[in-house]
Amino acid sequence: MCSTGLTAALILLAIVVLIFLQVLFRYVINQPLSWTVELSRFLFAWVSMIGAAAAAPEIFDQGMDLLVRKLSEKTQVVVDAAARIFTALTVSALIIYAVDLVGRVHSQISSVLRIRMSFVYAAIPAGLILFLVIFSLDSLILYKKAERSVGESFISKLKRVAGE
Repeated sequence: MCSTGLTAALILLAIVVLIFLQVLFRYVINQPLSWTVELSRFLFAWVSMIGAAAAAPEIFDQGMDLLVRKLSEKTQVVVDAAARIFTALTVSALIIYAVDLVGRVHSQISSVLRIRMSFVYAAIPAGLILFLVIFSLDSLILYKKAERSVGESFISKLKRVAGE
């Protein structure tokens, strides 16, 4: 398991413990804790973004592979490169909007924990940045492996198949 997946698993474990505490205190001790539900919600935002970033390369590769395998080699190379570039550009644009969103909610304070909501909303750009880093490294590794196995660089292959 990668460190990103391990981090997501630990946050998920914390959510389970918090919900268990909430149930225990509410129904057994009859003294409900006010902060556990809010903290669980905030942690869920973080675990969702971190988990999505950790899983995205595998999901992307599987989804593209089902469609692209039926195409010619030339089209496969072009479609894969275009899809990866489009994904990176889209995520980059989303990061810009997410950072703006964090700035807009910075003055808001959570009702129970009394923390700035920007810490909660920061999960969005953090997850997107993490996704972009993992996705870029995954793409780089994929193309370097292809380069070693075929004996030519991805750019050379792209030029070769584009010229056919």
